[in-house]
Amino acid sequence: MLFNKISNPLNKIITYILLLSVILPGIIKAQKSDTIRLMNGDVVTGEIYSLNFGNLKYKTDGMSTLDVKWDHVSQIKSKFKFEVTLDKGGVYLAYMDTTSNLYEINLIINSKVSFIVTTTEVVSILKIDDTFWGKFNGGFSFGLNYSKGSNILNYDLSGDLRYLEFRYDVSLKIYSNLTNDNNTDQETSKNDVSIKFNRHLPKQWYISGFTSAEQNSTQGLDLRTSIGGGMGRRLLNSSINILHLSLNLLRNREWPTEGEAKDNTEGLVYLEYRIFNNAPPKTKLLSTLSVYPSFTEKGRVRTNYDIEGSIEIWNDFTYKLKYYYNVDNIRSIHVSHQKRN
Repeated sequence: MLFNKISNPLNKIITYILLLSVILPGIIKAQKSDTIRLMNGDVVTGEIYSLNFGNLKYKTDGMSTLDVKWDHVSQIKSKFKFEVTLDKGGVYLAYMDTTSNLYEINLIINSKVSFIVTTTEVVSILKIDDTFWGKFNGGFSFGLNYSKGSNILNYDLSGDLRYLEFRYDVSLKIYSNLTNDNNTDQETSKNDVSIKFNRHLPKQWYISGFTSAEQNSTQGLDLRTSIGGGMGRRLLNSSINILHLSLNLLRNREWPTEGEAKDNTEGLVYLEYRIFNNAPPKTKLLSTLSVYPSFTEKGRVRTNYDIEGSIEIWNDFTYKLKYYYNVDNIRSIHVSHQKRN
């Protein structure tokens, strides 16, 4: 049985955490009183969730969550608070109201302060709920594949949970991959759990702190725990592209499969690029590069590269790609490549 194979303690932790990402977002349901006017004149009442990469997440009574193209929205109104990010880097906690002109939003900061922006100036919108549980959102994905010919079982599990406040957020991310070859009774596994705190500063700057635990059987790593922090800046910030770079310092402790546990001090150079394009061909991409030069072991450098995305080849025919590459120059190299049409 699959779950009999999942014996690593980190796998069990990940499984329990995933339950939170499913349960917490549904505890509080907001009143559906937000309105949007579409470019064809239709007015829709519902609940605004967020705006990211040109897609407005919106839910109406009796319907599932919809993705509405932002350039199709001519007016928007809500009595709830949102964190609104503009293309010039400004971040505001505001209510949104209509004006006498289409494609304009009146951002109401308080009873005395408000100003008007165009919809093209808005990069992202995040709902900031007044209740504690309402500030959580998240999701997960799961994949299971068994090849009878090769007698190989593979499962892939990932999820995230976020807590949102104005100008800062806390995120929990998990990833687990297990491959079991029943012919040789060999099992390879990779598991990651991380918690990250971000505090957003003016002019696209931010500071962050994080802690993580990871396991990688291919690299001969039973467990690595880390804690650290740093500072970064968004180099690109639009409704289509986001690019940010951060420099960090961290401390970790490693328990290798063979050998003694040891402590390390490392730097971390982190680069992340996201793209989302609604115009044909529809494209969604997330790519991250992490480089860890060691200050404790001279000459040691760890590198992690991840890319995940999709592109619509034809009507509703989408090519999906997921690839990760991990290398430690004093340990073995591990490469995994997965793709699905």
